[in-house]
Amino acid sequence: MSTLNPYENSENSLVEQPTIKLFNKLGWKTYNAFNEFDSGVSPLERNERNEIVLISRLRSSLIKLNPSIPKESINKAIAEFTRDRSAMNFSKANKQIYKFLKDGMNIKVQLDDRENYEKVLQKLTIQF
Repeated sequence: MSTLNPYENSENSLVEQPTIKLFNKLGWKTYNAFNEFDSGVSPLERNERNEIVLISRLRSSLIKLNPSIPKESINKAIAEFTRDRSAMNFSKANKQIYKFLKDGMNIKVQLDDRENYEKVLQKLTIQF
């Protein structure tokens, strides 16, 4: 008689572990953040568990991808990317973030010392 393993059909075994294996196969790094705050300081540079976006990593990536864009505009892009969308329709909120990742985001950029702003499209590239 076999014993029934209550964890055999868990979210961890059916979804999380296969996803981690896929990410590793694609060359992505994964991190088990279950005990992230055990030492008091998050190695992911988050203040709380509910911070979904790793702001410091997003900022450094945006600067790397957009070296000519002023930091003030990078900060505006981060604010728009991370703004609260909880009141939005779930599908619409996801589509908006997907569009930012796929097509980039229109942000106003002040070039040199001119007072006028130009609208530019900066495209974020996601590699698979």
